[in-house]
Amino acid sequence: MKKTVAFLLALILVWIPTALAEMSAAELMSRGVEAYKSGLYDVAFDYFSQLAEAGEPAAQFNLGIMYQHGEGVDKSDEKAAEWFRLAADQGHVSSQYSLGNMYLFGQGLEQSYEQAAEYYRLAAGQGHTKAQYNLAIMYQEGEGVEQSYEQAAIYYQQSADQGFADAQYNLGVYYRDGKGVERSPDKAVEYFEQAAAQGYTEAQYNLGIIYLTGDGVEKSGEKALEYLGQAGAQGHAEALFNLGVMYDMGEGVGQSDEKAA
Repeated sequence: MKKTVAFLLALILVWIPTALAEMSAAELMSRGVEAYKSGLYDVAFDYFSQLAEAGEPAAQFNLGIMYQHGEGVDKSDEKAAEWFRLAADQGHVSSQYSLGNMYLFGQGLEQSYEQAAEYYRLAAGQGHTKAQYNLAIMYQEGEGVEQSYEQAAIYYQQSADQGFADAQYNLGVYYRDGKGVERSPDKAVEYFEQAAAQGYTEAQYNLGIIYLTGDGVEKSGEKALEYLGQAGAQGHAEALFNLGVMYDMGEGVGQSDEKAA
């Protein structure tokens, strides 16, 4: 009986790699993703490994993620960075962004703003929204690149055009203050409104103040109340204070001691 069991196990061990080898790359990836989503990390790792060793960048990226989070393997930022680099060098955009993050924070390799900026630039060139935003921040702060509000504005614009609320808000600030772009209250309002529509609290607050003071736009107590109310509903302290003042003074709204309190 023991010999029979041992023989069957031997057959299985021979069959598994043979079966994997006979699968198409697409099927291996599909099964790997399915196993990963089901929490079968050991199984997913086997599928991704076969593809990654053959040079498939998406599988290399997936192994990087698994090593980064310790899923089915011992957590290792160093190995994650190795796999991300292999995929990034083949133009895999998510790997370029991930490697940029690892250089930015010094995870698994020596921290380098210059290298972070380089990989963000590669990913940004392929339209990666967060890479565009992070690169804008680096130009704004002069980290790893020569400080330039103009370049920061370019990358904020690219990210904002894809609907990234953080970039829309920052671009609104740039247009409000004339930083890196020609000052334009109208454009500031436009980008603040885009971010505010996504629930971005600071954008809502800034719109409230703009309409309250009439900074480059026609004053509107009604709109000020609307946007300050949105920010206040999310717990923004300054918005709540300004709402209280508006109700106390009856500015743009009916005077109300109860609401002012």
